[in-house]
Amino acid sequence: IAVWLLFFHKKPVSQEEEIMKKQSEEAAKQIEEFNKQPFTQEQLDEQSAEAQKQLEEFNKGQ
Repeated sequence: IAVWLLFFHKKPVSQEEEIMKKQSEEAAKQIEEFNKQPFTQEQLDEQSAEAQKQLEEFNKGQ
């Protein structure tokens, strides 16, 4: 996921892309916070599926 976020940051910046950049930075922060916490494999799988859904939604907005 982090690789995708870095990819989005390298685009030329329009107002819309600036908003998306902020959203992706916020998502990255949430992922960092999430990674600091101990979780069971089942919880990790659920979070991963949710993150994948959010990434797909983000990609549709491009």
